[in-house]
Amino acid sequence: MSEKEHAQLLKKYEQLREFCEKTHRNGVIYTHIALALARGITDLYYVNMETDALIEYHTDDELGVLTEARRGTDFFEGCERDAKRYVHPEDQAAFVQAMDRSFLTHALERSKVYELTYRRKRDGEFFYVRMRVSRVEDDRRYIVIAVSDIDELMRKRQAEQRMLEERAIYARLHALTGNYLCVYVVDPETERYREFSATDNYEQSFAQAKEGEGFFEKVRREARFFNHPQDIEPFLSVFTREKVLAEVKRSGLFTLTYRVMMDNSYIHVILKAAMVEEKEGPRLIVGLIDIEAEYQQKETEKEIARQREIFNQITASLAEQYDTLYYIDIETSTYREISSTDAYKKLNVPATGNDFFAESRRSIRKYVHPEDQEKAVRLHYKPRTASTSSCASRTSTRRFRPGSPWRRARRRASPIPRLRSGWRPIST
Repeated sequence: MSEKEHAQLLKKYEQLREFCEKTHRNGVIYTHIALALARGITDLYYVNMETDALIEYHTDDELGVLTEARRGTDFFEGCERDAKRYVHPEDQAAFVQAMDRSFLTHALERSKVYELTYRRKRDGEFFYVRMRVSRVEDDRRYIVIAVSDIDELMRKRQAEQRMLEERAIYARLHALTGNYLCVYVVDPETERYREFSATDNYEQSFAQAKEGEGFFEKVRREARFFNHPQDIEPFLSVFTREKVLAEVKRSGLFTLTYRVMMDNSYIHVILKAAMVEEKEGPRLIVGLIDIEAEYQQKETEKEIARQREIFNQITASLAEQYDTLYYIDIETSTYREISSTDAYKKLNVPATGNDFFAESRRSIRKYVHPEDQEKAVRLHYKPRTASTSSCASRTSTRRFRPGSPWRRARRRASPIPRLRSGWRPIST
């Protein structure tokens, strides 16, 4: 062998060695890439679309390495058979349709990858998986099917979606009522809870965890700090898991009214609890509602009713002493007759009207003795200021004729404290 031939042979050897080393390096790189991509994949199938031949790989849970599990010759027929055993009943139809040779062929002609999310059984429990199907580019007879466990991701998304739906429901409730302080969703069996909405005032006043365990014990513990001292024992005596659930089962709704501290003052609230059915099972919905405005309104109505009763009693007593009683709005001059004797009614003075003082002056001209008219008329003009009504006024006429003959009478006007602008002239 000549030196020239020897040199050419060495050159070819170096080129071959470099090619082998490069191929090995690329092989290692591709292996690393494949292993990285395989992480998260529970099962992988290498399928011949023409012959139904398959190679099934499983991922090692600890190492994340794909290992061959079995080989077969009936991939599509086996998919339809296994669907009834391992796929959730609600997902079986979609899975069987996807694992049809004709369907997959058309799907992969339209797109490089076909995906399907469904629930699959493992150890007696269903979990979510995502199946991705793609062709082998350099041999289109083959497809690769990768199945990934996405159960945690799906359940997280579902929880987030439920929270969004719950918040939307709360927003509608708040728009209708405008007085919900907070709403909790409670698992009646485990007592695990989550808050899905609360007002800013509630969060600032109570600073409670958004979710946690032991709902009933937590509420009972906080009640000792936030409930009105007079309401603590009554609250603790009825707010227990057993009593709340028993009342909800009996009547469909548990309610409890008490006082809590918010913004450094006590307000009246009502706690309501009812059971609803969700996908995960029954859930107890607990809402706390601010009823302070309603309570104050009722208290005001009670006070008005009490004062009205006192006024009616006074009026009944005075009616026995006077020929007639009038109630006058000092601002508008409108009036109405409260009571009058039969003799006074014969005068035919209007029982109601829009200007008491003008009507009184007309009546004076008709029924008061001429010598007393001017003095009486001067007293029947509307007071100019509110201070005018601060005290009672009294005058006497020498003669007054409700019928015949003339007789003496007395006129008296007194302010009524129930109305800011009210006077009650009492005349005989």
